Amino acid sequence: MKKLLFLVAGLCTSLAARSQTSPTWTQVWSDEFNGPALDQTKWTYETGTGVNGDFGTGQLDRATDRPENVAVEQGIAGASGGALRITARKETYLDRNYTSGRINTKDKAFWGPNHRIVARVWPKGVRTQGQGFAFWMMGNEAPPGVQLTWPQVGEIDVMEYVGAIPANNLGTVHYAYQYNNNQYADWNHGSHGAYYSFAEQQLPDGPEWIRIDLGAIYSVSRVSLTWENNSKSYLIETSTDGTAWQPAYSTAAGKGGVDEVSFAAVNARFVRVTGTLRVNQYGYSIYELRVFAAGGSTNLALNKPATSSSVENSTLGPALAVDGDVKTRWSSGFRNPQYQCCAPAGSTDPNIGANGWHTYGIDWFSDRMEFFVDGNVYHIHYFNDGRVSGQVDGKNEDGEVLINGKKVLESEYSNMYPEWHPFEHKMYAILSTGVGGSNNTYGGPVANEAMFPADVYVDWVRVYENQVVTAAAPSQTAATQATGFPNPVETTCHLTNAAEDSPVRAVDMTGRTVLQTKVSNSAVDISSLGSGTYMLLIQNKNTLQRLKVCKQ
Repeated sequence: MKKLLFLVAGLCTSLAARSQTSPTWTQVWSDEFNGPALDQTKWTYETGTGVNGDFGTGQLDRATDRPENVAVEQGIAGASGGALRITARKETYLDRNYTSGRINTKDKAFWGPNHRIVARVWPKGVRTQGQGFAFWMMGNEAPPGVQLTWPQVGEIDVMEYVGAIPANNLGTVHYAYQYNNNQYADWNHGSHGAYYSFAEQQLPDGPEWIRIDLGAIYSVSRVSLTWENNSKSYLIETSTDGTAWQPAYSTAAGKGGVDEVSFAAVNARFVRVTGTLRVNQYGYSIYELRVFAAGGSTNLALNKPATSSSVENSTLGPALAVDGDVKTRWSSGFRNPQYQCCAPAGSTDPNIGANGWHTYGIDWFSDRMEFFVDGNVYHIHYFNDGRVSGQVDGKNEDGEVLINGKKVLESEYSNMYPEWHPFEHKMYAILSTGVGGSNNTYGGPVANEAMFPADVYVDWVRVYENQVVTAAAPSQTAATQATGFPNPVETTCHLTNAAEDSPVRAVDMTGRTVLQTKVSNSAVDISSLGSGTYMLLIQNKNTLQRLKVCKQ
């Protein structure tokens, strides 16, 4: 597992917070699809089968410019006026058994940083594995005299919606690790992507739990957790009957390794550990979960019946967390949804993207790109190294954070080489539907249950320009930087410009949260910390402030 490290520029000096003045968006381009046909002053039909004869994704369809595949229609339920229809069809056409529609704004309309690009879409017919729709972007600029290859040119998938994952949207950036003389190579493809859950309206990360039946009621006061892949936030609960649960311990500062947790003795037959915030996309994973009675040293959980909310696979079941062997482990399911086959998604579930209109977009700033659905940001990609990890270390990293109460994936970085920084340049928009894919690429293999024609409706595509160009940080407003004194500090760090009761996390130089507290009487008590350098992360209203302190 990669650790997130903080860069120490010098001992005992404060680190200025980066803040973002709220942008002012002014509409500069749109297509409302209210005319009788596709406006070809704005859009170009793309026909054929693309790269490698399968659009580079293993697709089976041929894109056409026929009205059967692309047309503007009136009277579509929920549309604000006319709507673009893009349809995938199962039919014999030239050399293919499927047809599709694909249009783009290349050389006609293209945008770069300091723009909001958003579309209102209803992927009505995308319900089964093998069906997909994308609203995406490719580079419209290149160095003089160069025609950039992919992925050096860069790609932004604003909306990638497939029937195999009907309850989620995927927002991704694609880039190259090296310029490689502008030549394509299989190894030279990097990406950062995050899913959006329509049900949770954020990055999907439902709680996962493991439960132990001790077989009898004991007075329990201690739990030991040996993590393989830990939880940032988790909860320990107890119960005498397996139905009514009482909290015994909770933390938002999980650090991994071995957690020895003590709490007031409580009568319990059942003990449950629930992870609520992950450190990465993988499952919560525990080598050993041990439970002890008050004053006792016998592991009450050893070889006792264990159940869990999920497992990564059948070889990583919950019993392996209580078998006394620290080389075996239980692992929950991954955070990211998996492809589903083969029944079509239901038509009434509001948490299925195909069952209604949603807006899919990006806010594109000079240093980052924020992906959103219906205004909910779920993925922030930073172009330069160090914004997520705090250290310029040449590593592609990501981490899950809470912003305004929502789970968001932060990722870095894509400015990998000096010859070209793809997301600092203008790109054009593409709307496309498709059929099939290689394994879990794009739509995936076509299920026999897939129904055609599969219609997708686009109400509008709109582009806005940010009239306030400022320094960057994720969805935060400007604020006065907090300062602390004395620094170095022995016990209490007094703060200025920090609101009372603001949450504070102390993070050590390995990236571990070692203290979680609040501002009290304009100060933070850090007496429990050992000597060293720490970063205080102060959530001051809508601004996350950073203050570096030395503890003596």
